[in-house]
Amino acid sequence: MFLLNRHPDHRQPLTPEDAATLGSAGAEEAERFLAARDNHAETPLHALPALAGELGVGTLHVKDEGKRLGLGSFKALGGAYAVMHLVLEEAGRRLGRAVDVAELHRPDVKAVAAGMTFACATDGNHGR
Repeated sequence: MFLLNRHPDHRQPLTPEDAATLGSAGAEEAERFLAARDNHAETPLHALPALAGELGVGTLHVKDEGKRLGLGSFKALGGAYAVMHLVLEEAGRRLGRAVDVAELHRPDVKAVAAGMTFACATDGNHGR
């Protein structure tokens, strides 16, 4: 099924705030944060040539999210990204200086994080 996007905002320029978050700079920042994890790796792509042929497209690939960051399934990483930002902000306040994501594994930053508590909720599969 193909539906045209009829929302009035479709194809409108992004606000500067949205462009900072959704543009290439925002994507690069998110990648830098997620790459700070010890078990970070690119998500593998698998070619599906038979299905591509059946659908009449040149190539078709599917992302294998099953092993991504040891999660066992596709999970949105927005929560992890937000928690990392909160830890860095709190560490910056307590240490009196800006703290970069590259410092997450430093003992002083880890000590700040150890004193913080976070909770997440979802209305998805496991949250019902």
